[in-house]
Amino acid sequence: MPSDAERDGLRPGPLEPSAPLSPAPRLDLPSAAAAAGREAPADRSRRRGRPAAPPQPRTAPVRTRGRGRRTRATAQWAETVKRVAGAGTPVPRQSFWRRWWKAGVVGVVVVVIVVVGLSLPGEEEGETGPPPRNARTVAAVDLGTWDCLVTQELLELSPADSRTVGEVTVADCGGPHGGEVFSRVSLVGTAAENEDGTFRGTAQAEDAARAACAEEFAEGMTDPYSHDFTVRVIHPASSEEWTVRQSAACWVSARGLPEYCLVCETKLTDDQEAFRRALVPYTRAWAGRPPEDAPLGARRAWASTMGRGIEEAAWLLRGKPELRRLGPEAGEDLADALTAQIPYWREAAAATDPEAHEKAVTEAELAHSAGGEVARARDLIGLAPVITE
Repeated sequence: MPSDAERDGLRPGPLEPSAPLSPAPRLDLPSAAAAAGREAPADRSRRRGRPAAPPQPRTAPVRTRGRGRRTRATAQWAETVKRVAGAGTPVPRQSFWRRWWKAGVVGVVVVVIVVVGLSLPGEEEGETGPPPRNARTVAAVDLGTWDCLVTQELLELSPADSRTVGEVTVADCGGPHGGEVFSRVSLVGTAAENEDGTFRGTAQAEDAARAACAEEFAEGMTDPYSHDFTVRVIHPASSEEWTVRQSAACWVSARGLPEYCLVCETKLTDDQEAFRRALVPYTRAWAGRPPEDAPLGARRAWASTMGRGIEEAAWLLRGKPELRRLGPEAGEDLADALTAQIPYWREAAAATDPEAHEKAVTEAELAHSAGGEVARARDLIGLAPVITE
């Protein structure tokens, strides 16, 4: 069958070879510098016979502070580390002194701070601000009621030495002081004395002095909760001292005493006197707290006394008509808060391990503190807030 080309009268002729392929012409485009009518900086340097300058790394500006002092160019160092690491060569490390000079400076500063902090005098109870007025040394046997003590040296002694010290520093009560003598109690006829009148021992003298001072504090102080007080004693510690003084000095240390008299008599209203009288059993027990170095037996006996004192004080707080007339905040709320401590005081009294005893005491005094109730009751009956610092 004829093809379409043959029907149309078209016959294919022999194939002729095509022209050889030639490469495309190269286009020499001008550079950006030539397009602007000038040569590149590198070409101009070679034309003048000078070698081209190596490229400089870009760095962050160096910050300056003070009079011409420069900080380290940290940005430049970071750029150097990045460039060398990218080239596959080991990164250069800073020299020993450049790596450790900051650590040395920090260490020196820390040592200076610690030394200065240890050398600064600490703030003792009530002794802050200006120095005491007319400070003088007196014999402990000569201490009398309302004498004001400079307690820094006393509180630096061990508990045993502070209770048997022979001399103390007193000052005018109108200036800074850390303690006040509120009574002097006789130890004649107490457990501190034998039947023949001789000295029985230091421990017996201390127990007798502490019990007598706690009673004096509870009965004689018109506002014993005006400060966060601690009752302390100074008693004879040997037969020789017993022949000189057969009595003990009772004093309190508290914060906030620079120009405030803790033991001075204050006229109380009927409501305030009822509040003070209701707290006497609790105050007496609290003031008889044994020292830190007391044996466990003495501390257990004190915990038992605290429980009984709280029970009696709570009964008086709920029953005083003067306080009931003012509402529950004047007595009942405080009684409830104090009563919540009784189980822990009983636990402390029964503890046979010192650690268990201290844990129970801490739970009673801190976790179930009645400080808030005392503050509200004092405010309701018109007493000043408690000074704690």
